[in-house]
Amino acid sequence: MALDLNKDELFLQYFERLVRAIDRLEFVFEAPGLSKQVLGVELERGARELDDTGGYVPAAEQAREHVRASSAWERLSRLFDYAVEGVLPDAVAAEDVVLGAAEVLELLADEDKRVSEEWEQIVAMGDARFALDDGDELLIEHVALLANVDERTIRNAISAGALLAEKVAGQARIMNSSARNWLGARRGFRPTRSTTNIVDLTSIRTPAELGAFLVRRRQALGLGIEQKKLLVLHPLVTPKALVALEAGAFSLPLDAVFPIADYYQLDRRDLLSCVMRVFFREEFAALEQICQSN
Repeated sequence: MALDLNKDELFLQYFERLVRAIDRLEFVFEAPGLSKQVLGVELERGARELDDTGGYVPAAEQAREHVRASSAWERLSRLFDYAVEGVLPDAVAAEDVVLGAAEVLELLADEDKRVSEEWEQIVAMGDARFALDDGDELLIEHVALLANVDERTIRNAISAGALLAEKVAGQARIMNSSARNWLGARRGFRPTRSTTNIVDLTSIRTPAELGAFLVRRRQALGLGIEQKKLLVLHPLVTPKALVALEAGAFSLPLDAVFPIADYYQLDRRDLLSCVMRVFFREEFAALEQICQSN
């Protein structure tokens, strides 16, 4: 289920739906001049369509540039970057990226309740990526969207044991670490890359943040995972295991954390606390309660 449209084509879909929505609002609420506030110019109805050459008339071109510079389009652009390209903007929470764009599209929904099938799919991809980055279990359709394959492929992977899933309320839910490992091996999958430079382990809350932090830490130290023999005193800490960890998947025993901390030259207790907080949320919360009660 590949996405064939690029961001420019998606912008045209959005712009055309926005113009129709403004037409409707002006008519229903008797609000002339609304188009100038939203589109930057006062468009005659005929000027909102393509001319004989297949291009927009000058007034519509001006409106397009105005809309492209708007905060509403910025929301949609950020969603595309996050959902499709895996790029999370600086100082913007992933949840806010998805919800902010969905709000814009909801305001433009017509009788079919959506702007377009493509935008609906991108919102779903944003939801799926947020679930993956936040460490949640994923639905089959989530993993299918992120891998850009059909749901049958995911079901086959579950049956073959390549993806670990459990039934919750009648739905198959795929374990986050399993989904990360499986997606990481897919050529078409783009892991999330945050532009926020987190320098403190205590501020990390998601697998994606921890993975990005460890990548930057290793690069700053000049270390290479591709080395055949890592200087890590634990038999299970292999180059493959570190690649998975930097992709946000932790499938090692907890006694591997201290050797990993030594490899990345991090405080052992800080990394252990971070790993527990990110990958063992319930257990970590229970331990905190025990410590507070003593």
